[in-house]
Amino acid sequence: MKKSLIVLLLVVGYLLSACGSNADDSAPAGTAWERIAEAIEQADPESLTLTIYHFPDSILTRAPLTVDDLKTHPKTEIAILRGDELAEILPALTAKLRAAQPDPVQVLPRQYARLYYVLEADGKKLLDVSCEDGANGLFVNGTEYEFDKWFYQLVEPYFPKAAEADA
Repeated sequence: MKKSLIVLLLVVGYLLSACGSNADDSAPAGTAWERIAEAIEQADPESLTLTIYHFPDSILTRAPLTVDDLKTHPKTEIAILRGDELAEILPALTAKLRAAQPDPVQVLPRQYARLYYVLEADGKKLLDVSCEDGANGLFVNGTEYEFDKWFYQLVEPYFPKAAEADA
């Protein structure tokens, strides 16, 4: 009886550890961010597109917006930057990705967004960033990290209303 119980516990322990393990979990988050920076640097600058979806803080919603809600909402402001328009952003972005060594966190129950941007090369997603507002819930490529206002401020000048005000 004792032997069966020990074997059962060992099997359950093995199964739980096997189910919970993931090859990507063993790599530090910084390493993943460095790989993103490397992919951005290796991409042809003319093939890069940064699409920014921003929902104005002045508009209230009945419920928080998911990324899909944000992308399809008629009040969402959208800006698209290509090629030379990205010359200012890319060096700062890749430097930040290489320097950052964040640890993933799990604070928010869902990924809500009032800001979402995606950087693509030839239609292939290299990076996506979302946050609920300028103070909470930073998600990078689907993983939540401690909020870093830098990622919000990087694209803030390109929000359509901000760009119109500068013109």
